[in-house]
Amino acid sequence: MERVLRDELFRRGFSLLMTGHYFEAHEVWEDLWRGMDRDNELRDFVRGMIMLAAAYHKLLFQGNVKGALGLFGKAFDRLDRYSIPDERLKSVVEFSRGFRESLKRVNRQ
Repeated sequence: MERVLRDELFRRGFSLLMTGHYFEAHEVWEDLWRGMDRDNELRDFVRGMIMLAAAYHKLLFQGNVKGALGLFGKAFDRLDRYSIPDERLKSVVEFSRGFRESLKRVNRQ
């Protein structure tokens, strides 16, 4: 996990995510994901981050609440399998989880 978190593409994607460039973060992480060996156990973690960025983009730039909720769910299905050692990243994932729950409640009204 540490090696992925230190990877230049991962760090660039995280920086893009944190500055609201969700589509660009998605693209950078997709490049990282494509370059990983298929048997790399962290490939699914990176895929979860791709989906997280895509969920924010779908919601905030496309206005697609239903699609965003689906992507958030798929992202957490993957990310929940891992213990995330980086506190900033862990905070982003936990914030996103809470954000998704709030969005689900608002969407039901």
